[in-house]
Amino acid sequence: MDPLPRADAIVVDASYGDDSATLPERAIAIAAWVAAHPQGSVLPTPLHGRSAELLALVGGPVALAPGMRDALRTQAEGDAWLLPGMGQTLAARLAASDDWHTGEPFPRAVLLCHDGMGMSGPSRTILAEAARLSHPTLFTGHLPAGSPGERMVAQREAAWIRLPTHPTLAENLALIASCGATTVIGHSCDRSVLEALRPHIAHLDTTLATGGRVDL
Repeated sequence: MDPLPRADAIVVDASYGDDSATLPERAIAIAAWVAAHPQGSVLPTPLHGRSAELLALVGGPVALAPGMRDALRTQAEGDAWLLPGMGQTLAARLAASDDWHTGEPFPRAVLLCHDGMGMSGPSRTILAEAARLSHPTLFTGHLPAGSPGERMVAQREAAWIRLPTHPTLAENLALIASCGATTVIGHSCDRSVLEALRPHIAHLDTTLATGGRVDL
């Protein structure tokens, strides 16, 4: 990746607020959660991105909901963006995974299904059944207010461990320092998150949020 150019202003993804937990730390926690549910579990995920990371880090048998195999195969073939050797690891994990079809009993495996919030795709039906059966379910990404995932976590029908795929606080601080910006704007978060970031980011403009406008 090219270094950032010098800039007066920078807009950063602040969706994680002041969370500084690293991907390896959360990967260990997710793998431990999966291992603690050997009878099977549901892991909702976007088709691309986090799905490949979850396939690589979870242990034991894996089952794939409709649409997930093709998305994972495409990612496993993308050696240009993967760490050396990771394409072969993903391909091997994919070959060992079973296909699961809607209406079948939940497998004794980690079931990866799209989407990650339960708002569309096979996960809408899968999550409703998981809640009915009290089947272990783990969310690992953003859960919008009112989404099925948010409701399940609030009602303790599911667990949540964020797997960071956007910049954490430490990474945002590094981005800001690298370009020398004296105006910092955070997006993909509400004002309460911006206020929580204020002590950490000296030049953060907390009066601006997603949907706002500023003249530079």
